[in-house]
Amino acid sequence: MVDAQNPKKGQVNAAPSVFVSYAGEEAALAQGISQALRAVGIDAFFAGWEIDYGDDFVKRLNDGLSRASFFVLLVSENFLRKAWPTAEQSAATVRMVEDNARIIPVNLGVPRERFPPLIRRLRRVSGESGDAQAIAAEIAPIVFGVSSKPPLGPLPAFLDHSLLLRPFPSLTTADKAVLRVAFEIGAENFFRAEFEKLGDRAGQAGINTAAMLDSLEILERAYLIKVGRHLSGIYDVELTVQGAEVCCSELVPDYTSRKREILAAIVNLPNPHSASSDEVVDSTHEPRWLVCHVLRDAERQGDLKIHPVFIGHEYYAIDHVSTTLKRKMQEHSASGSS
Repeated sequence: MVDAQNPKKGQVNAAPSVFVSYAGEEAALAQGISQALRAVGIDAFFAGWEIDYGDDFVKRLNDGLSRASFFVLLVSENFLRKAWPTAEQSAATVRMVEDNARIIPVNLGVPRERFPPLIRRLRRVSGESGDAQAIAAEIAPIVFGVSSKPPLGPLPAFLDHSLLLRPFPSLTTADKAVLRVAFEIGAENFFRAEFEKLGDRAGQAGINTAAMLDSLEILERAYLIKVGRHLSGIYDVELTVQGAEVCCSELVPDYTSRKREILAAIVNLPNPHSASSDEVVDSTHEPRWLVCHVLRDAERQGDLKIHPVFIGHEYYAIDHVSTTLKRKMQEHSASGSS
């Protein structure tokens, strides 16, 4: 039975295998690095203990070079001058190209331009300190595939609360999330969101103040919001009719059919030219904010003329219903009954 702790030849071990290549002048450092690697479960091939008296050292080196998945090259001026380290480096390079083996150069004070061209591009471990333990500590995570990269945190909450907004491809996910939050806060308040509330909700979704301000600027330029400002800064954000419409289109369940029913109710009122938003609310049982938005959007499309009346809640008097809207509703009614 093979002793798992015996670093002699013939050892069978499932641990990752590393071939340590060095010039004789750096043998003590190479042995220290190899011992430190073995101490953490890495099967380091160090010629000084792998090749016994009477062994065919070429065969032993070939075995080590063939078995290794990693090659640690202690690159010094001595290494570059000597034939056997150069041959081992060549073999390691072939293994890197053909078998995806990994070369880990340890730089012992050689200028970059003196490195062999085929390994010059590789990132090097600094070995100028001569501290075997420290050098091994740099190598071991590479061999075990342990990254120092911090783990990914959870995705920002706003990614789950954004809009598609296909007509606005330049908007970022954060821009769309800020618009959605403004809509959700302001839907029942004339589509106005207090800036402080907007900041709180955006922050909960993972959008900081600076990012939110950037988004507000972009959304305002897209004419999806109006930003209320005074000398001390922003006090509220109001969705434009267009901004409210794109939000309703994606966020209000069955919006298209509900909007059509609201418009049909306006056309079917006994006297639509002198009706009000409250009458439409009573007729459709839809929320006041949704009815008022549909009226404002219809005015934007030229289908209605309305004016606001301040009676303690959002209220619009309907001054005119266009013939175009009447015919659209009649055509829809006819197609629905056929």
